[in-house]
Amino acid sequence: MATMEPPVGTLEGSATGTTVEASHQYHAEAHSLSGYLHHPVYQRINEKANVSLKDYRDGHVQERENTFTLEGLVSFTAGRSRVSGNRSLKNKGWITLSTSIVEGFNVLEVITADRVVSQVSTEHAYRDGHVPSVTFLGSQFLNLRLGGFLLEPTFDFGICEDKPDGETPYVKHLGFLSGIRDQIASVAQGDLPMELRDTYSNRLKVVDGLIKAAEDAKEREGRSYNGNRETGADQIVVTCSLIRKIDVDDIPIPGLRTAGNVLFIPEFGSVALGELEVTALRGSDGKYDNYFNLKMLNMKLGCVGDGAVTAASTTTNGQHHP
Repeated sequence: MATMEPPVGTLEGSATGTTVEASHQYHAEAHSLSGYLHHPVYQRINEKANVSLKDYRDGHVQERENTFTLEGLVSFTAGRSRVSGNRSLKNKGWITLSTSIVEGFNVLEVITADRVVSQVSTEHAYRDGHVPSVTFLGSQFLNLRLGGFLLEPTFDFGICEDKPDGETPYVKHLGFLSGIRDQIASVAQGDLPMELRDTYSNRLKVVDGLIKAAEDAKEREGRSYNGNRETGADQIVVTCSLIRKIDVDDIPIPGLRTAGNVLFIPEFGSVALGELEVTALRGSDGKYDNYFNLKMLNMKLGCVGDGAVTAASTTTNGQHHP
C-alpha cells in the first residue's frame, strides 16, 4: 500500500496564491481477542476477527468469528470487527471508523460479559485537517461481571473533546494532557500493588514531562503553541482511559482493590478497563500523525492463570495531505 498514489481531489487556494491538493489515506484496524497463556496451558491467542483498512479509496471491511475457546479457559460466543473510511457529505472531510465486538466473553469464570464494544471514529477536516476530531461513542460494556457481581464503570467520553489547534498533536496539547493527568495520578497513587503503581507512575512522568515542554514552548513563542514547531521524539505515546472509576463497594471479594480504571483481583491478576493509547508519530513531512488505540479489556493474569488477554481492540488514524 505504500506505493499507492492519492486520488485527484478538489483544488484549494493557498495563502501564496498557488493551488494545493488535499488527500487522505484511511488507516483503521480492529480485532476481537488476542493474547497468550503460560499457565495452566501454554498457548498464544492469535488476533481473532482481525480486519484492517489502509487505502486512499473509501472502503468497508468486516470479519466475524463464531465461538472461540482456549481449552475452556478463555472463550467467546462471537467476535465481530469492522473498519470503514468514507468522505463526509457535510464538509468534504474524511471519516474513519473502527469497531470491535465480543459477545459471550469469559475468562476463567472470573471476568465475564454479555457484550463488549470498542469503537473509535476520527474525522479529518478538508481544510487544516491534519489533526482529527475523535469520538468513542458506541464503546460499552453490557453485563460486565466480576465473579458474578455486576461491574458498572463510569465513562468519560469527552477525554479527547478539546481538539488541538493547527498541527499540534493531542499528546503535545495542554488541554488534553491536563485533562488526563489527574486520572493517571489517581492510579499511580492508588491502593494497588507496587508493580502496578510503578507502571502508572512512569506514565505520569511522561505526561508531566510533556506538560512542561508544552508550557515552556508556549512561553517561548508567546502565541498559540504548535507542537510541530518543536524538535523532539519522532514517536510519543501516552496511555490513559475512557473509564474514570469503577465502583466495587458492594463486591465481597477479599483483597479486591481498585483505582481509576484498574482492578486488582487477588489470585487472578489486574484488569484495565477502557485503556486508551494515544500516539503521535512524525511522518516524512515533519508533521505528526495521531493514532488512537482503544482496548476495552486489558488483562495481566497471575496465579490461577498466567498470561495476558486483550478483548475488543480498535485503532484509528488517518494520514492527511498536505
